[in-house]
Amino acid sequence: MAVGKFKKQPFEEFVIAANFANNMNIPTEDLVLGSCTVTAVDVNEVDATATVTDQSTISIGTAEEQGYLKILIRAGVEADSPYKITFRGVTDSTPPEKWEKDVQMTIEEQ
Repeated sequence: MAVGKFKKQPFEEFVIAANFANNMNIPTEDLVLGSCTVTAVDVNEVDATATVTDQSTISIGTAEEQGYLKILIRAGVEADSPYKITFRGVTDSTPPEKWEKDVQMTIEEQ
């Protein structure tokens, strides 16, 4: 799911994505997985990357999802939200183009 802002409960884990396709020259340009990053900070700007993301799941889309940067989101604490998750995409063009999208994640225990 490509999103800009969403709510979840602490237990929930699912994949979210940033879509950079509109900024890229598809199909000749693609993201370089090893150069792309996804980081997170909590409401106090404290690094929360290890808490709310599973870094081993960073991936880029193929075929109809070309230009997407994806990651599994997990955990989080209601008192530390909203979290800001930052997707940074780097392309294989010369020179490489760099794009950034922020996503807001709010934790709500219901």
